[in-house]
Amino acid sequence: MLAISVSEGLNKPYFLKGIAFKRFGRTNQRITRDELERMILERHKDVLSFEERMFDVDLAEIDELKVRSFVSEVKSARNMDLPYSTVREFLERLGLFSNKPTAAALLCFSRNPQAYFPYAIVKCGRFRNGIADEKEIYGTLLDQVSGALEFLKNHMRVHHLID
Repeated sequence: MLAISVSEGLNKPYFLKGIAFKRFGRTNQRITRDELERMILERHKDVLSFEERMFDVDLAEIDELKVRSFVSEVKSARNMDLPYSTVREFLERLGLFSNKPTAAALLCFSRNPQAYFPYAIVKCGRFRNGIADEKEIYGTLLDQVSGALEFLKNHMRVHHLID
C-alpha cells in the first residue's frame, strides 16, 4: 500500500484554463467572483491598504498651498513643529509619496480630490418633517471636515462654549 500526502499550498487560488478552483473534500469546485476577490485581498491585505495605494499622477497635482496650510495649522493648533522644505520631501516623510502620490496624499492635498475619488464627499442634512436643508461638501478631507462642522454650527439651536 502506498500513501501520498500533499500539503496545502500557500499560493492560492489555483487556476486551470483561467478558472479559479478550490478543493472541497474529494472534489474541485469553481470559486465565485466574490470569493476570489476576497481571497486575493486577504492574501495581500498587508500591502494593499487603500490609503497607501499609489496613483500614477504627477506631483504637480498636489497643491503646495494646501500642504503649507496644513503645516501651519498643525503648528498653531497642536503646537507641533512639522519641518517643511518641499512638497515631495514632506509627503515622503509622512509616507504619502514614493515615486507617486498615495491615495491619502490625493485625498488630503490634491487640487481636486473628487477627480480621483468622486464618491469622497460629505453629505449633510437637516430634517424637519422632511429635508429642511442639505449640502454636499467637496474638496480635500480637511475641507470636508471644516465644511461639515460649519454646517453643524449653522444649524444647532443650542450651543455651549467651553473655554
